[in-house]
Amino acid sequence: MPRSFFSIFIVGIISVQCPAFAEMCDSACVFTALQKLYNATGGYNWSRKNNWLSTFPAGQWQGVRKISSVVGGPYYSITLEKNNLVGTLPSDMVFPNLWHLRIGGNKGLTGEIPSAMIGNSPHLKRLSIREASFTGTLPANFFNLSSLESFEATNVAFSGTIPTEFGNLSELKILDFDKAFHGTIPESIFGLTKLEELAICHNPNITGVLSEKIGQLVNLKKLAMDSNSLTGMIPTTIFQLTNLEKVELQSNFFEGPIPFTIGESTSLKDLRLGNNNLEGTIPQALFGLSYLERIDIKRNFALSGSIHESVSDLANLQILDVSNCDLYGPLPTLSKILTPTYIDFSENFFSQSIPRNFLGSANSSSFIKVDLKSNLLTGVVPSSLSRLDYVDLNIIENYFVHISESICSKSGWMDGLVGEFGCNAIACSRKSQNKLGRQLDSITPCEECNTACYVGGRSCGVGNNCPNLIFTETPTFLPTQAPTMFPTMFPTVPLTNFPSTNPTKITSSPTQRFSSTPSSFPTVSPQTEQPVTTASPSIFPTDISSSYPTGETKTGSPTIAPSDVIDLRNAIISGPPTTSRIDTISMPSYTPADLDLKNVIPRSNTFVFL
Repeated sequence: MPRSFFSIFIVGIISVQCPAFAEMCDSACVFTALQKLYNATGGYNWSRKNNWLSTFPAGQWQGVRKISSVVGGPYYSITLEKNNLVGTLPSDMVFPNLWHLRIGGNKGLTGEIPSAMIGNSPHLKRLSIREASFTGTLPANFFNLSSLESFEATNVAFSGTIPTEFGNLSELKILDFDKAFHGTIPESIFGLTKLEELAICHNPNITGVLSEKIGQLVNLKKLAMDSNSLTGMIPTTIFQLTNLEKVELQSNFFEGPIPFTIGESTSLKDLRLGNNNLEGTIPQALFGLSYLERIDIKRNFALSGSIHESVSDLANLQILDVSNCDLYGPLPTLSKILTPTYIDFSENFFSQSIPRNFLGSANSSSFIKVDLKSNLLTGVVPSSLSRLDYVDLNIIENYFVHISESICSKSGWMDGLVGEFGCNAIACSRKSQNKLGRQLDSITPCEECNTACYVGGRSCGVGNNCPNLIFTETPTFLPTQAPTMFPTMFPTVPLTNFPSTNPTKITSSPTQRFSSTPSSFPTVSPQTEQPVTTASPSIFPTDISSSYPTGETKTGSPTIAPSDVIDLRNAIISGPPTTSRIDTISMPSYTPADLDLKNVIPRSNTFVFL
């Protein structure tokens, strides 16, 4: 036989057999591909490497799985995450039956993704390279992977703008990258209608406005675009995606209102819109989404209004964080929530007392953190909360006058500190203080201070002693308008001159809640000024004219000296059982005849002092 004919015959056999040879489970082609990966990434130092490069079939090597059930197979899945791979991926690795490659969590992997390796893996369905140290850009042939369903590149520093070619990967169900690329999000991504998870986040270099075309992602379940520099309004179409379960848009520069379409997102479980510039009110429709487990809209300083009581119907809610907004009115009862873990109303203008049925359905043996710090809350912390066994409660910087004694024996509260220090572990009682407003250890107890008129005192100043009070838990009076404020320190002015508008919140200093003393009050001299300079609330009924003529007083308008304490927070105007309650009247130096009553609704001429 002529030599040339033999050579052609041999070459012909090889060219026909090679693809089939490479797809054979135990072929030399599979062994060679895995061997190159092992050698290029320091396999001898891997954390898990049982059977690698042994005579065992490749499907029995640790981290390698043979998939024979798929038509066209067998294929192989390689999972070597967090396995101390170091080096670069082999550019000459030929593995046409590679199905899944998961090599994330190996920070020692560097360099670029080899174009040849991608080109030799045409059936690749899942590529996970998160938490690796790859650089550069994605090879152009990456966008030819027509079978790719999942690409995860969290914390991989790819350079350049986000490629528009992502729109070519029509089978993608998961697209997840952060700290990668820069610029705007191309609209071509919103044409990937099979996407179920889209995460482009933690990158201040991602800018621009989010397109309304995002509403084309009809199968989307998770959307994460948090911690970028996105601007403009949140697209209304997002919340028309009925399969959406999780939305993370926090820590951007979104502005405008929370979209009115939010009530259409009927599958939503997790909503995070905090740290933006949202404004307006919280749509009541939000509280009709019965699957919600988490609502986080904190640090939207222009988000105002009250929280509708219907939030209490969200039985599955576990986390509610509306801190650092501009919200006011009474606290919602949250009375039907079953398993809350974190409730944060801090740094707002919530007023009146804690509702008696607050968290009334919560599992008594679960741990719950409740933060009410820096509001305008008043009255007594109710004994009804003592049904809960493990609570971390922050009530500092409010106007509470007492904590119910039944709470002081709850040894599981405040990580066990109540069992050691009683209610001082929650907040120092009236007429006592320390620098934290509560006792955390035996070294810093709450010390006597007769000028600390509210629980949680953090400093002791000069001035007259606080009046003695008899504490009584009274039902909550629900106002229909924002609370009226009056300052803690009273110069010599008539009681009738209390300001009727909300002061301005200072966001740069959480402990200083208001920008200035209302202009209707003269400056208090340093000799009589107490260290607490924040405003104290007084809740007045909205309509007083029908019950008591505006401007009418009992015996005139008394003046109030700077040393006097006027507390209108737990008073009961006597009358039938349905009488209105505003909270208290505590005036040690005046009798009922001296009171200016134009701001209350009397049902009779007699007051009961508590």
